[in-house]
Amino acid sequence: MVMSNNAVAQDQARFWQLFVQAISGHLPGSDPKNFIAAAGRVDSHLGSDEEVVALTDAYNVGNTIPSWGLTWSGAFNNKLFDIYQQWVRDIVPAGSGDSGSGGSSSGGGSADPLDTQIEDLRSKIALLSSDVSKINQGIYSDWLNEVCAELDSTGKACSVYFTNPPDPTWANFRTQQMGTEDYKAKVESLQTTYGALLGGMTEQLNALLLKKFGPGYQELADATEAVALADPFEPHSADELQKTAQFQMTIKENDTTASVPRFKTSELKDVRQWLIKQNGIATKNGGPLFAEQANVQIALNDQQQTERDSSWKFSANVGIPIDWFWLGGSTNDSGSTQFKEDYSYDILITYQDVITVNINPGDWFFEGLLSTYKDYTNWPQGSMFAGKPLWGESGLMNVVVKGVVLGYAPYLRFSSKDWTNTTTQSQWSAKATFGIGPFNFESASASGSDYSSMTTQLQDGFEVRDTSGIPKIIGLIVDTPNG
Repeated sequence: MVMSNNAVAQDQARFWQLFVQAISGHLPGSDPKNFIAAAGRVDSHLGSDEEVVALTDAYNVGNTIPSWGLTWSGAFNNKLFDIYQQWVRDIVPAGSGDSGSGGSSSGGGSADPLDTQIEDLRSKIALLSSDVSKINQGIYSDWLNEVCAELDSTGKACSVYFTNPPDPTWANFRTQQMGTEDYKAKVESLQTTYGALLGGMTEQLNALLLKKFGPGYQELADATEAVALADPFEPHSADELQKTAQFQMTIKENDTTASVPRFKTSELKDVRQWLIKQNGIATKNGGPLFAEQANVQIALNDQQQTERDSSWKFSANVGIPIDWFWLGGSTNDSGSTQFKEDYSYDILITYQDVITVNINPGDWFFEGLLSTYKDYTNWPQGSMFAGKPLWGESGLMNVVVKGVVLGYAPYLRFSSKDWTNTTTQSQWSAKATFGIGPFNFESASASGSDYSSMTTQLQDGFEVRDTSGIPKIIGLIVDTPNG
């Protein structure tokens, strides 16, 4: 029976809450209010023996701003570093008497000599920064022309590639271009000339702004310098290049390595040891521990007490509609159909074990600034933040990932007293795109993100046994640092 979103939310909110609470109960110190469940199969390589491979996963997860909701589809949405970097740059006092930082102003209007010096330096820095970005933008445009069949609505990214994955990949294409004489000549010019100039002018600008706005500006100056050092696409002077190791990290992109803004996690060794232990248990027992043998178990059925409150509230205190069953898309796809079975059913979801891995932005992330400037409105003309919310359901930086929850050997058993007449049975038999909680069953075109190949039909339902030995991301630990 197809139901309205509100009816589904009211009837099934309790199920998601039970799932989250059950997982959190096995993670000491984990608050279920800050838990976003993964609504699909998301493989994790945080336990890889290759450091750059493990750090790649840490970077991808930490650098994403997930869509607002209790469930995360696994998609990497807006990038934390890019938005935060632009936010820091846009919030730097724009040369007016109102700094917005609480620092004192030395006064003066637009005719003030100090203001004139500041604006002159700003213009020169903007010009140099534009020259830097144009090189990378040009290479990216050339790559899109080669691999993209259809651009997205922004015209700046690809929604449909000629091949999946694209051939060549962006990493490989960029590596090829970096080897050309034309690229080398441009970069050498930027690094030897613009790099030193940009560093020198930034230092001058910070000194002038500090003089104008007082000591309250110092933290913004430090943040501006930090995000510049973390950006691998910006040219740096020789002195700055010695500092970048603190702000940048190396990850694996396909067959090449790349420098990206640093994210911190000190627990990768623990993840490797945990994975070795779980694989050892599976080997000893002739396979992973599933169902009633598993360490983490979540039992759900249509007899569970439902709650009248149709929303789940976490740290930002904004209600989020919940669904459990979904059909024809993903849980965050507005075109999907959500449904509830008319017949009684039982669901058992288990994991052999779970573990939490902390992932935090690097030293370039000044979390205190987010609280200080959460109500800032004095944006420069053309700023992407002007007139747009920074926080909340449609905010540009609604939540920040602080950790990831991994699950080993996912298992699902669905049974119903009238299995042959259920919507689930018809969708499962037709190999259609549908899902039950964190398990999604994609059509063949979904290229490997499904559990379909791991399912077995039972007399009154079906079960899923994941024997891959690859941990799955089953949730994100998030925070709203503006509070």
